[in-house]
Amino acid sequence: MKCAAAGLVTLTATTMTSAEPFLSDTIAISTKDRIVASGKIDHFDRSSLFDYSDGGADMYLDGGMVACLVRQYAFRGSIHGSVEIAAYNMKTPLRATGLFRTIAEDLSVTTTDNVQTVSDVRRTVFRKNQWLMDIVDKSDTEVPPGTLVRTALALAAQLPDNPGRLSEFALLPQQNKTVGSERYYYRNFLSRSYLPCALAARYTVDAVPCTLFVSDADSIPVSRKSMGKLAESFSTVPIADTLFTPTLVAVLKGVHVVGVVGQIGRTSALALIKECLLLLK
Repeated sequence: MKCAAAGLVTLTATTMTSAEPFLSDTIAISTKDRIVASGKIDHFDRSSLFDYSDGGADMYLDGGMVACLVRQYAFRGSIHGSVEIAAYNMKTPLRATGLFRTIAEDLSVTTTDNVQTVSDVRRTVFRKNQWLMDIVDKSDTEVPPGTLVRTALALAAQLPDNPGRLSEFALLPQQNKTVGSERYYYRNFLSRSYLPCALAARYTVDAVPCTLFVSDADSIPVSRKSMGKLAESFSTVPIADTLFTPTLVAVLKGVHVVGVVGQIGRTSALALIKECLLLLK
């Protein structure tokens, strides 16, 4: 889960430089229906994403997106209307999974043929490998129920199979962890630019909810600087590389800043951090 830091396992992303193989001119979504491209693929990078998504670009940039490819399609067959497909290249499966879970926070996740999808009003999202796919209904009249999910499954079928369980998630203690709560933030964890590459999950300790996080830096001096800025933001001073506040306890260990956010108490927070540090070795 590292940016450039050593010590944590990072999955190698499938090498794909474009989305052309699965944003093809025609995609069959059922025996009767298909979508046909009505334009070429539009390409956006980190510097130009706001040209495509002015209101929601920050979430994808904070998640670690490296490229976005967008194409418009029209339905053919028994379905009438159009759809827009945005393919976000997140570079690694970890980033794609972290962002997918963020988007799915308040939505129901459906699993079909080993593909997880979440649907909102006229929108279905899924992720596979390093890709996060956003399918939006652009029709004058909303397409029939299930159409966007079938479109998602057709797209997913053209992508390589998912890897197994992400090895990075094993770096978080399992006891008391809320199942499926793992998140990954490429930058700006806790809205702090100096806490990058943060793996986090929710826990319940002694009936009190909290969040454990591991933030990686490029070097020990950088992580020490991040710890200093974190202490400064809470108007306190670390003691022996440990930061104590009423709502956050954090420990500096090499290139890692490991912390617990919540009011679970100093002793319980340190115990959870210690479990995590043992897994980081």
